[in-house]
Amino acid sequence: MLSIEQQKIMNQRREKILDLIQDGKASNIEDIAKALKVSKATVAVDLRVLRQEKPGLINIKGIGYRISEEIEKEKMEKELVPG
Repeated sequence: MLSIEQQKIMNQRREKILDLIQDGKASNIEDIAKALKVSKATVAVDLRVLRQEKPGLINIKGIGYRISEEIEKEKMEKELVPG
């Protein structure tokens, strides 16, 4: 079982993955792993979880990961909520 701190780090990394994809700075596992300085296996696991949680995260063969408008809208709404 993961500690609260480990879960926090994992969640932050997953948010960074979404940010990288959304900003167009990285779209494939290798680029994301380099940007975050983690293994490709770690990124692959995170992307698998993210795809289950966020159906709008899609992988286009030969192009990489993209985020549908639904996730972008959810992310903007989250940023607008004070707190």
